[in-house]
Amino acid sequence: MKVNAWPYVILSLLLFSCGSRRDSNADMVQLLHAIRDSEEVKENSYAPAAGIGYIDSVLKFTNNQMERELATTVKADLLLKLGKEADAATLLENILPELGAVTARHQVQKMMAIAFMRMGERYNCLYSHSTESCIYPIRGGGVHNNKTGSSMAIKLYEEILQEDSTDMESRWLLNIAYMTVGGYPQKVPERWRIEGLDTDTPDDAAGGSIKPFTEMAVGTGLDINNIAGGALVE
Repeated sequence: MKVNAWPYVILSLLLFSCGSRRDSNADMVQLLHAIRDSEEVKENSYAPAAGIGYIDSVLKFTNNQMERELATTVKADLLLKLGKEADAATLLENILPELGAVTARHQVQKMMAIAFMRMGERYNCLYSHSTESCIYPIRGGGVHNNKTGSSMAIKLYEEILQEDSTDMESRWLLNIAYMTVGGYPQKVPERWRIEGLDTDTPDDAAGGSIKPFTEMAVGTGLDINNIAGGALVE
């Protein structure tokens, strides 16, 4: 009797490929672990957790005031990268009274303000998301319900501008912070107000204007909070 061997050959190939796939997957996992371990070093700006361990060791063993202030500032920056805004703000708030130089004090105040603005974004745009959240110009449903973070940032930016009215970065962010709490333009101090931020962007080449983007994810049920970012489609 003649036996057709092809089914057995195909079955053997399938079993072999399944075994190879399992081995390949294990190799890939092992390789990814090795890459992670090799890259999780303080020199890697994309691995802030490794940097925090190093900074903590510096803070533990140094008594030099300047070194401690610098290390604390660096740690706060790393905490911001990790999304730990409240911890970063607390660290900076603790060293702020010890800073004498205006430049150093303003730098720390700016970092604190960014931490507070990110807290506002987290509380409002992430936990209380709407179709108008995080879309510039900020209006309607994009205005923060919890105004604590932005209000703290406004206070810091105004303190900076009181001493240095030429700081355009702080002036710009002050106007944006007021926008997030629904206070632009009417509540922005006139001397620091930047007019026209709530109007459509002119587009001379097309003879019209650029309208704000419209978020479509909420209406389609795709507004899922995860580790990935969003996408803009024109």
